[in-house]
Amino acid sequence: MTPLKFIHAFDMHAAPPDLRARIKLNLLDLIGIAAAGRQTRLAQIINDHATENFGGTLPMLFDGRHASAQGAALAAGMTIDSLDGHDGFNPAKGHIGCPMMPAALMLSHEANISGHDFLNSLIMGYKFGARAAMAQHGTVPDYHTSGSWGATAATAAGARLAKLTPDQTRHALGIAEYHGPRSQMMRCIDHPTMLKDGAGWGAMTGVAAVKLALSGFTGAPALTIEQAPEYTGRILARTGTCASNISNSIRCAAGPSHRLRPRSSFAKPITSNPRRLIKSKSLPSISLCA
Repeated sequence: MTPLKFIHAFDMHAAPPDLRARIKLNLLDLIGIAAAGRQTRLAQIINDHATENFGGTLPMLFDGRHASAQGAALAAGMTIDSLDGHDGFNPAKGHIGCPMMPAALMLSHEANISGHDFLNSLIMGYKFGARAAMAQHGTVPDYHTSGSWGATAATAAGARLAKLTPDQTRHALGIAEYHGPRSQMMRCIDHPTMLKDGAGWGAMTGVAAVKLALSGFTGAPALTIEQAPEYTGRILARTGTCASNISNSIRCAAGPSHRLRPRSSFAKPITSNPRRLIKSKSLPSISLCA
C-alpha cells in the first residue's frame, strides 16, 4: 500500500481495539495539556496573535474568540506545545499529536465532520506521522522539531478530512514538507525560548497545504514520503504486521519522551530496538500497525 492510498483507505475498524482506545486517551491528554497550557504567557501571546492577524469564524481552543482554520490551528498547536506533557513516540524524538491534532480539529470544525471521521483521521495521522518522523530523522543530518515532519502528518489527516483526491494529497504533502518549519531543535534546547517544538507552525502549515492543494496549488513531491521507502513504503505496505525496527508504543508522557542522540549520530539509522528507550512502565505498549 502506498502512503497516498494509506491516507485515504485506512479504516480504524481494522485497527486493534487497544489502539483505538489509546488514541482516545491521547486526544484526552492533548485536550488536558491545552487547558493547562492556556494559562502560560506563550499561549496568551499566540492566541492574541491569531485573533488579530488570522481573522475567521472558527472557535479557538480554550479561548472564546475566533480565527481562521490556519490561525486557530497555530494557536492550538503552540498552546499544547507550551506545556511539554503530551504524547510522545520515541523513534520520532518528538510528539505526533501536537501538530497533527489541531490541524485535524480545525478542518473538522470547518467542514462539520463527524466525530467518527475525526477519530479515523487521528489514528491514521498518528500512524503516518510516526513513519514520516522516522523518515526525516533517518535521511537528513540535522535534528528538526516535531513541527517539521508534523506538518506532513497534519496534512495527511487534513487531506483525508477535506476529501482531497490522491493527486491533490500528493501536492499537499509536498507543500507541507517544503514550507514546514525545519526548525533546529538543538538551538532551542541550547537557548530556551517560546519557540518550543515548532508544533504550532507545523499545524498551521498542514492546514494551509490542504487548502492550497484544494485550490490547485502544486508542490509535489514530498521527498521524505516518496523517496524514503525504507521508512514509508515498506512499512505502510504491511498494515497487518509490524516491522521489527518499529516501536510498538505511542505513550502519554509526563514530560519529553524523546531521548536525544549525540549530534554526530543524527544521520545514523535509528536503533533496531527503540523499545529499550522507553523507561516508563505505567502504560502498556500497543501495536502501531492495524
